[in-house]
Amino acid sequence: MKHAITVGLVVLVAAWAAAWASGPNRSEGGTSYTVLSAKIDVATAADHAIITPSTSAKKIVVTSLFFVCAAANNITIESSTSDTDLTGSMNFAANGGMALDCGFDGCFETAAAGDTLDFELSAAQSVDGVIRYYEIE
Repeated sequence: MKHAITVGLVVLVAAWAAAWASGPNRSEGGTSYTVLSAKIDVATAADHAIITPSTSAKKIVVTSLFFVCAAANNITIESSTSDTDLTGSMNFAANGGMALDCGFDGCFETAAAGDTLDFELSAAQSVDGVIRYYEIE
């Protein structure tokens, strides 16, 4: 019995390693999606395009994100062209931040195809982190 458990564990670890080696791709309903990442690195009180879709026919689905604010700031995550708020205005204290991991279903997506995913900052303070996402049509 001990050997069966060990062999099963080795097979599981090998399958996991192969999945990561082939890249963070997912397939659902016969459609394949590639999970991408984008850096968050903004520091002025304005709207900042964090992710621009690869074509005007695509929407962005955010699967996870984290960021830290160097100083107090209010941040709203928006869908650009349609000017749709995807979150409310979130208030962060100095060194505050957010971490979300929503899996493949996504935390939210841009409102319209071609929209960029924007961070709107209320203060000229550094906000840094990363977003993972994929694109859909």
